[in-house]
Amino acid sequence: MNCTASIEIQGDKNTIKAFEPEQNHLKNDRSSYKIKQKINKIIFNIRAKDLVALRATINTILRLAQVYQNGHSTSNSGKNSKTSTL
Repeated sequence: MNCTASIEIQGDKNTIKAFEPEQNHLKNDRSSYKIKQKINKIIFNIRAKDLVALRATINTILRLAQVYQNGHSTSNSGKNSKTSTL
């Protein structure tokens, strides 16, 4: 059974760069994905040979997106905060 899914998240070229190191690592004989950029959106098109592989790939993409979002929001909040030294 061939399975497909698409995931859309907010993002830009920096979001795509965050996924580049993992893209080759996640490709295997059971699933793969391609990334497309639209205005303020990143679209992941996922193909898999079975539902288990599809779910695993979706989970991995969402986990990486969450890690990127958490790191990105943390680094942005640090730019606006003031630090004091003793």
